[in-house]
Amino acid sequence: MAEEDDSSTAVVISWSAIWVTLLVSIAQSIIFYLFFAYQRSKERDNGSYSLYEPRHHNRSHRSPPPFANSWWSDTWNVSQEELLRCVGLDSYMFLRFLRLGARIASIGTFFLFILIPIYATGNATGAWTLQFNRLTLARVEQGSPRLWATTFCWWFFIAFVLYEFWTEWKVG
Repeated sequence: MAEEDDSSTAVVISWSAIWVTLLVSIAQSIIFYLFFAYQRSKERDNGSYSLYEPRHHNRSHRSPPPFANSWWSDTWNVSQEELLRCVGLDSYMFLRFLRLGARIASIGTFFLFILIPIYATGNATGAWTLQFNRLTLARVEQGSPRLWATTFCWWFFIAFVLYEFWTEWKVG
């Protein structure tokens, strides 16, 4: 058996790769939105709605304009009973799933604001701590007390996700 080499190759994520990914995602989103808006206006002019099903309960006073932020409060304040009464069961389950995902993502974002400063102020140096890796766990030294922040955030996050699953299971 050949002896293993102690030197390890560092994986460095460059900022340029992240910016390219972000720009491609934004361009793709804009193209999809423009296609949807075009199809929607074309279908509306013809009077046929084959692209999507129209609402059964027309509430024009509650429909926000496109790109408005007022829909957030409407989304969070609608009760489960009213939602089930106004939409079909499949839409109801899909919207509950989206709400669950939004709650989980918001807690994950909260922990992001805790962990990134801890990682960015780490003392570890080397080839693995360059560019984007300056904001990752690679900057925290082995055996550092800063590792406990990651552990506690992970525990709280998993406990929150399990609690959310439990409450969703009890409601359903």
